[in-house]
Amino acid sequence: MVSDSTEIDKLRITKANQLVEAVFIETTTKLTLRDQKVILAVISQLSPDDEDFKKYNITLSELEKLTNIDRQNLYRKNNQSRLSKKPREIEEICKRLMSSLIQIREPEEPDGFLMANWFSHARYSPSRGLVEFSFSPELKPYLLQVKNSFTTYHLKQVINLQSVYSIRLYELLRQFLTLKAVKEGQTIAFRKINLDQLRGFIGVEEGRYKRFTEFRRNILDKTQAELSEKTDLAFDYEPARKGRSVNSINFTIRHNAKFEAVEDEKAVDPQVLPEDYDEAVAVMLTSAVPELPEDIVILLASRLDAVAASQAFLSYTKAKQVGKVNDPAAYFLGILKHQEQQAKSSHNPDMDDMSWANRTDFDEF
Repeated sequence: MVSDSTEIDKLRITKANQLVEAVFIETTTKLTLRDQKVILAVISQLSPDDEDFKKYNITLSELEKLTNIDRQNLYRKNNQSRLSKKPREIEEICKRLMSSLIQIREPEEPDGFLMANWFSHARYSPSRGLVEFSFSPELKPYLLQVKNSFTTYHLKQVINLQSVYSIRLYELLRQFLTLKAVKEGQTIAFRKINLDQLRGFIGVEEGRYKRFTEFRRNILDKTQAELSEKTDLAFDYEPARKGRSVNSINFTIRHNAKFEAVEDEKAVDPQVLPEDYDEAVAVMLTSAVPELPEDIVILLASRLDAVAASQAFLSYTKAKQVGKVNDPAAYFLGILKHQEQQAKSSHNPDMDDMSWANRTDFDEF
C-alpha cells in the first residue's frame, strides 16, 4: 500500500528507459492526470529487486488523496449509482486503466515493438476498503530486476503536478540527469529530442497543437513553469529548425536547487479541487479552449455540466470557423454568460433543463 505523507519521501519510481520513452496509444478513452497518479502510486510499491509481480493494493482513503475526488462521487454504492446519471468515478478510473495501451520499442528488433496494457486486472473490494491491481506480465522486464538504462526518482516530485504532460516530461528529462549524477556533483545536462518523438513520449494527441507556437505555449512553457515551481528538475529549451520548420528541441536540464530550498521551509501541498469538480468537463474545456487559465478551468468544471459545456463549445466552434474569435478565452466566457442569461429568461423546455445556470454566476470571471 502507498505510505502516508510522512513516508512519501521514501517512495521511489523506477522504470527502464524503454518504458519511460513508451508511447501512449490513443484509444476510445484517454488516461487522465488522476489515472497517471494511480499508476505511479502502484509502481512505487514495487521493489526493483523483486523477481516477480505481486498483487498491489491502494486503500480507498489513499485513492481519495491521489485523485482529489470526494468520497461520494468516487465510490458511491451501487444503488446510489443507479439513481445517478453519473457513474462512479472508481469504475471510470478502472475502465481507463484497463483499456489504456502503451507501445514500447524493442532495440533487439529494429522495427519491432511491444504493445501492452498497464494492468492485467483491477479489483474493487468495498469490504476490504481497497482497490487491488496486478501489472501485465509483459511489463516485468521494464519494472523488475532493472539493472541498466533505467530512470529512478522520488514519487513526491510528481504527485503534486497538475498536468499529465508535466509528469511525462519530468520522467523523460530525469533520465538524462540522474539522481546518481546529481549526488556526484553533476547539475546540468543537455539533450536534443526530435519534435515528433517528443509529442509521442509525453502523450500529445495526434492532431493537437500541430503548430509549434501552440505546442510551445500550451506544453513547453507551461511544463517549464510547473517543473521549476514544484520539482527538483528545471529546464530551458531552444527550438532547432530544419529549413523553416521546427523539427527538434534542444533541452538544457538543470538540478533545481531552488525547489529544495522551498521544500525545506514548507512542503508543497497538493491542489485541492472543488467538491463538484468534473474532470470530463475540465478535459473538454482545455481541449476546446486551451487559452483558458487553469483557475478558470477548475472553477468552470466545478459548476458546468457536460451538456452546458458542449453547447458552449458548439457555439464557440461555429464562431471560430467564421473568424469572429479574436480573444478565445474572453469569447468563450461571453458565450457562457449569454447562455446563462438565456436560461434565466427563456421558457423553452431545453433551456429550462440547464440546471447549471442556477449554480453559476459568470460575473465573477
